[in-house]
Amino acid sequence: MFARLIATGLLILAVCGCQSTPTQPRAGSSAGVEAGSGDSIQALRARALAAGPARGAWLLVQVAQRELDSGDWRAASATLESVRPELLDELQQADYELARAEVLYRLGDRRAANAALAEVDPALLHDPTRWLLTSTLIGSGNDPLVDAEALMALRPDPAAAQRVNDLIWLSLARVPALRLLALRTSVRGDELGWIELKVQTLQSLTIAEQTRRLADWQARWPDHPANQLPPRPLQTLLAGSTGPATLPAQPRRLGLLLPLNGPLGRAGRAVRDGFLATYLEHARDLPFEVHVYDTTQQPLPELYERTLTDGMDLLVGPLRKEAVAELNGLQPDVPVLALNYLEPGVPAAPGLRQLGLAIEDEARTIAERLSADGRRNVLVLHDPEEWAGRALRQLYASWRDADDLRVTDQLLLDVRTVTESVGNAMLVSKSEERRSELERVLGETLEFLPRARGDIDAIVALVSNVEANALVPALRYHFADQLPVYASSQSVRGAAPSALSALSGFQICEIPGFVIGDGSYASLAAAFSLDGNPLASLYALGVDALRVGNQLPLLLAGNVDQLLGSTGVLSVAGDGQLRRELTWAVVRDGRLSAATAPALGR
Repeated sequence: MFARLIATGLLILAVCGCQSTPTQPRAGSSAGVEAGSGDSIQALRARALAAGPARGAWLLVQVAQRELDSGDWRAASATLESVRPELLDELQQADYELARAEVLYRLGDRRAANAALAEVDPALLHDPTRWLLTSTLIGSGNDPLVDAEALMALRPDPAAAQRVNDLIWLSLARVPALRLLALRTSVRGDELGWIELKVQTLQSLTIAEQTRRLADWQARWPDHPANQLPPRPLQTLLAGSTGPATLPAQPRRLGLLLPLNGPLGRAGRAVRDGFLATYLEHARDLPFEVHVYDTTQQPLPELYERTLTDGMDLLVGPLRKEAVAELNGLQPDVPVLALNYLEPGVPAAPGLRQLGLAIEDEARTIAERLSADGRRNVLVLHDPEEWAGRALRQLYASWRDADDLRVTDQLLLDVRTVTESVGNAMLVSKSEERRSELERVLGETLEFLPRARGDIDAIVALVSNVEANALVPALRYHFADQLPVYASSQSVRGAAPSALSALSGFQICEIPGFVIGDGSYASLAAAFSLDGNPLASLYALGVDALRVGNQLPLLLAGNVDQLLGSTGVLSVAGDGQLRRELTWAVVRDGRLSAATAPALGR
């Protein structure tokens, strides 16, 4: 890391030495058709589509630059693909190639990014600072934390300082939140200030707490670059720390729609209790009153109309998957935070967002961890339950573009045949077949120790805690007990300490509230004696329903990009869903202990 930063520093010194004065528009350039600073991306794109071919191509390059500045790498890639570079003049082509280099880097192809960057002559650029920043990123090496560190080392001209701070913030957004928490004890100076600033936006439960935390950060870091010139997404919040007038509008009457009776009554009451207990604890920070509606008491369309009559301006729920689909079909007129998910491919109504405990979030987290740990040959052992099938499909979807990954999946049909199934997956039977063939050829009995395949470097277990306990001796019997095991939370949920002891060394994908002592969940767990409670994750969902319900305006406006919730690190995806990044625990001495975060960012 340090060698790369030293090389980057030398590059920076060389570039800064040749740009001490502001760059003027060059003769023959198309400076006259450049975007105005107040133009939105949408307005600029509309101008490009309405312009002639050559002028439109140059405006699209500027659209791509804006999309890169906002962190929308894929949109920038699509925009550049629509540009015909032969329509650009020599100066414009330099900007085009530089934008293409950054897109390639952001999408993970560092070699192609370096090749594209080599084609750029900085002297031809309208803004040589862009070359400085892009070359700094590409030189740092595909780890967003190293990107951020390299950018922090810059001492840019005042005209470039805002973009530098914005890029630092975008890079920090790509670093796993739990990794940032761990870094606070190992960094100093401005870097510590940046990480502390990011952590403050992650940990707050309410908007009011956000503003208090940020005001405290400003007081502790008065000379920090981010205090002097805040990243654009934070400017509203930092201004709001001195008064509420600039903050996004918040709901005043919140309707909580849950099943309080019937088959899902226990689950609904767990979410309700988690929500209301957290609401009462933080009531001074919350501007809304809460009304609870039992979704089992009347048809959902009637209940929805009732919430409108009662003046609700935000609905949280329902919990049942079919009810979420039904409410979505009503095209609700008020914002909705549903507590389950629509079926894949079903478009969400404009104001409907979805938060839940989807196993797909665990599968995505497992896939990311395997990649970060360099596991390329993976055996997935899964039971026949519906949740395991969904997790397996998500794993394959997450790995779709990984050309050098080899995956074997093995179904464990019955806990009584786990040993046989593991043997099949480890190809032990193939070893026995070779022994039989040799005995046949030689005509005598051979002393023989069967051998398992040696090409597997990790096991993923998508099984219940009963099956997980049966898995341990099966792996030992088939010479696979030294392989690292990455398991979903189902492997430990409901397990007694004695059963957990058998899983020593298993790495478990789990919600933060269970592992790292989330304050809001911890107080709830003590009040409701949730240790070992099979509904504990639903109480945690209630906490996060309140957290997101209050801070949804900030998430949607981009003022914050992630929240460290009780059920995961939460972020808004483009399909209306809130994604959860879970944390990692390792089983030691019959309990879960926080595990080391992955080395690389997402």
